[in-house]
Amino acid sequence: MCNLYQMTSNPDAMRRLFDVADLPNFPPSYRIAPTDPAPIVRLANPVEGAAPGSTPGRELALARWSLVPYWSKMPTLRYATFNARGEELAEKPVFREAFRRRRCLVPADGFYERLPLPDGSKQYYRVTLKEEGPFAFAGLWEFWRSPDGAESRLTFTIITTRANDLVAELHPKQRMPVILAPADYESWLEDGDREIDRLLTPFPAEAMQALPIASRVGSPKCDPTDSGLVTPIGPPYSQDDNETANTAAAPTLFG
Repeated sequence: MCNLYQMTSNPDAMRRLFDVADLPNFPPSYRIAPTDPAPIVRLANPVEGAAPGSTPGRELALARWSLVPYWSKMPTLRYATFNARGEELAEKPVFREAFRRRRCLVPADGFYERLPLPDGSKQYYRVTLKEEGPFAFAGLWEFWRSPDGAESRLTFTIITTRANDLVAELHPKQRMPVILAPADYESWLEDGDREIDRLLTPFPAEAMQALPIASRVGSPKCDPTDSGLVTPIGPPYSQDDNETANTAAAPTLFG
């Protein structure tokens, strides 16, 4: 499960990585939670006058995190749809058609996990690429409109898979969001199911790091623009360390 992430990269880095010209007015956020607005990258409709069959370009749009299928009569569902298990995309009605036709990239530069500790508390970790750059989760999007046409919403979900060796030690159910390599962006955005399963796999653990941070990032009352939310309070989590060493990495959390 991924229920908190950050997107703070500068516009130039976003344009280069995702090959988009225009960016929506979205301030950096160190805490994006379900139902919050966030940027997604999707295929745009061909421009007017384009040759028939031409490949549509990409656009970056703001969407609400928690997918609502177009056929829903209500703007919210009774169950959580901010994540979609990669193993179930082709079967679950709520995700099935979006998986076939409406895939997207979800820009991010970190996400958060909570490691349960022996005293019952939880240590927050910010998980990033070791190079600390922007990346993309695999996602699905939907456009919902109310039956009377008075309300509409662009929504999305983040796809999850089994965790790699690093995240598996931090997540009790051993799940993580699907992170796509830039070379696979086009394959993911295209319609069709050709070899798509190969993309829904764990990102290499050796390319990632997990840094301990204070627990206030988990509070909905915190300021999501505060860069102090992700200030490390100890060394990176190490799979070679024992439990005591990793717990001691962030003593301020328990004061």
